[in-house]
Amino acid sequence: MFATIDAAEAAFYSAIERHDVNAMRDIWSNSDRAAYIEPNGNAAVGIEAIIETMAHAFASAPFVQFELTHLTQSEPGNSAAIRLVRENVTFVADNRKTALMGTNVFRRDATGWKILLHQATRLAT
Repeated sequence: MFATIDAAEAAFYSAIERHDVNAMRDIWSNSDRAAYIEPNGNAAVGIEAIIETMAHAFASAPFVQFELTHLTQSEPGNSAAIRLVRENVTFVADNRKTALMGTNVFRRDATGWKILLHQATRLAT
């Protein structure tokens, strides 16, 4: 589905900004080892648990916008890559801001690059 890691990552953050659960199905690896770890430490493992967690979050979470800064990244291999990303988040309704540190692990399958793991942690202010 995504020919590059950049395209998969952009689709991931765009889907969060739009609260688009359906897009998440195409973005995440279908592996039973796929994992989404929220800033509060809760973890969802496996595609169905990830989609359920995202749907629940989107139902109650405010809309946000991301500004990303890539801090480090592994050289993409034939099948995997890792990125460390500073996620500057703006809450759309009231313009509040916060910062997260995200780790994104990508895996390439027969259809292209997909997210295998996303972990986010709030940064100290």
